[in-house]
Amino acid sequence: MPARKTESRIPANFQAADLGEAVVAPDGRCALVSFITSPLAVNRENTYIVFVTDAAVSTEAESFEWMFTENAGAPSTQTTQFGEIAYQPQFEVLTGMILTGRHSSASVQKGRST
Repeated sequence: MPARKTESRIPANFQAADLGEAVVAPDGRCALVSFITSPLAVNRENTYIVFVTDAAVSTEAESFEWMFTENAGAPSTQTTQFGEIAYQPQFEVLTGMILTGRHSSASVQKGRST
């Protein structure tokens, strides 16, 4: 399923960082935004959005794979149809996202939060 229109563009005159704590992929094809900035509070739900700003990747998107790693443990992997997920950390968290598509993929990783 392609990225929703709301997740395919950053609003005019805004940068991803204007919407929350953000990290942009090195190639600029997508940005991961966290509504709550670091440090994340343990047991507090946070919403993450991925903006897929590359038109080709956006239309090819089939799913969004999210990886949450707490206290350097095994990653918890979840897949969504859309570029949005809510997550409630139990410990210190490292967040990553991989967007998979028919012909390409993009990834971005958010730094460690405590």
